[in-house]
Amino acid sequence: MKMRKFSEEGRLNEDVILSIMQEEKPNQVEQFKLPKEKINRFFAPGTPAQKIESDIVKGLELLRQGHKIYKLFHYTDWDHTVFTSVFPTR
Repeated sequence: MKMRKFSEEGRLNEDVILSIMQEEKPNQVEQFKLPKEKINRFFAPGTPAQKIESDIVKGLELLRQGHKIYKLFHYTDWDHTVFTSVFPTR
């Protein structure tokens, strides 16, 4: 479509062709597929695909934040102090 437009306008040349050929086309974007049977239990029947996708992304973002927080406090002096104050050893 773009090449035809540029050709009709008399502006089609090697640089334009190369530029168009290097563009990422919508059907070339890498996608990840997940069987709906694996995630059905997390969503109400009839939930739109866009909502499911956004909820999954939000969940993954929260998971990443949780891991960062866990790593920040895991096996630190503060963590040890809190743990031993809550569960003192004999």
